[in-house]
Amino acid sequence: MDVMPVDQFLDRCVEGDRIVRCPNCQRINVGQVAPKYFYCSDCFIEMKLGEKITFYELDENGELACLDDIFYT
Repeated sequence: MDVMPVDQFLDRCVEGDRIVRCPNCQRINVGQVAPKYFYCSDCFIEMKLGEKITFYELDENGELACLDDIFYT
């Protein structure tokens, strides 16, 4: 079984300038919280859409912690 390249996989989650499917859980409960920022209400991941998708989660201090080291390894 062939593994889909990361870029091709992430492209399936983006339509135009919106993230329409969460790349983490593959569900469609993604809403826009600010320009270029999106939030999945199923897995609680925040994402920023740029040249690539940057992933964040809220830490216990209420600050965004980058998760790219988990998603892009």
